[in-house]
Amino acid sequence: MKKVTLSEIPVIPFPEPANYLDSALKVKANGKNAIIFISRRENIKMGDCGWGDDKIMIVWDSPNDKYGASFITKYFDIQKAGILEYGYKGEKITIEKV
Repeated sequence: MKKVTLSEIPVIPFPEPANYLDSALKVKANGKNAIIFISRRENIKMGDCGWGDDKIMIVWDSPNDKYGASFITKYFDIQKAGILEYGYKGEKITIEKV
């Protein structure tokens, strides 16, 4: 499977359109089927109390043992293809295209 880069993850305006599931990228996140996308609030300046920041969201087909049904954070980056780093402690989720 191909390792996902940050530029491949679709950016979907918030509030999400009704078809956001169709717009999201199908992936394996930590080896389990999921979708991934970046949620972007429109018409809000970045940094306004954190509400304007982009957020990455993963929704698993079946609940993940560690994260549950979904995962969302505004503290994320993918510097090495296929490795989503998040938070402040260097935690990681592997992301591969299905």
